[in-house]
Amino acid sequence: MSPLVSRPQNESIGALLPTLTDPPGAIQVAILDAQESYAAELADFLRDQGFGPAILADSTALLQRTIDGPLDLIIMDLKFGAENGLDLLRRIRSVSNIPCVVLSAALCELDRVLALEMGADHFLSKSLTHREVLAHLRALLRRSIFVASSLARPGGWRIMPEQREVLRPDGVPCGLTSAEFDILQFLAAATGKAVSRDDISKQVFSRPYRVGDRTVDMLITRLRRKIERDADSPRMIKTVRAVGYSFAGFLADTE
Repeated sequence: MSPLVSRPQNESIGALLPTLTDPPGAIQVAILDAQESYAAELADFLRDQGFGPAILADSTALLQRTIDGPLDLIIMDLKFGAENGLDLLRRIRSVSNIPCVVLSAALCELDRVLALEMGADHFLSKSLTHREVLAHLRALLRRSIFVASSLARPGGWRIMPEQREVLRPDGVPCGLTSAEFDILQFLAAATGKAVSRDDISKQVFSRPYRVGDRTVDMLITRLRRKIERDADSPRMIKTVRAVGYSFAGFLADTE
């Protein structure tokens, strides 16, 4: 890990970062965290690993960077000053599906569920080492990089790997988050087969399923609301009791 950059007492970290040169083709990462020392250390480590990190001052700067780009990944805490991290997640998801990781000292189930409900793709603890964080980030990015092609599905639906989106038969996007897209693609690859919560958790979150963890179920509920005609009586994503879920296939809007 490279040493921290010394700076005048009144100069912000974010003001220094643009002067540093990122390697060509570096993955662009936006970091929003009230703990300046933690953010600076993480940014230094990621830069040493070939990333292009930028520490942003506030939610306004992050939203603007999300819109303007270039940006490949967002890392943020839920707590930064008086701002509401959950509200920021919702606003990010209203304009972009860029993979978003919440990195926080708070790890209660409610924090995780609310963050994922608002659109986060991953929730990590600050107690993890930088190398562990890096491994999770790379796993998330691997799932975000696919060949630039669209996959036609029965019923007129289309899976768009490059855009990480699914289009309805009328061409309207479903507005999936990165985690929702990963789950749907994983289930669609095993159409007609029962897929366990453990397999889904390992594929999407790089961790085994734990009894009582409702993360997968919550994401399935969200996904059903976006693709099913009637989320309360799903016909595409079926629940397999005591196992997990099964994807029955895409249906035409008329079915």
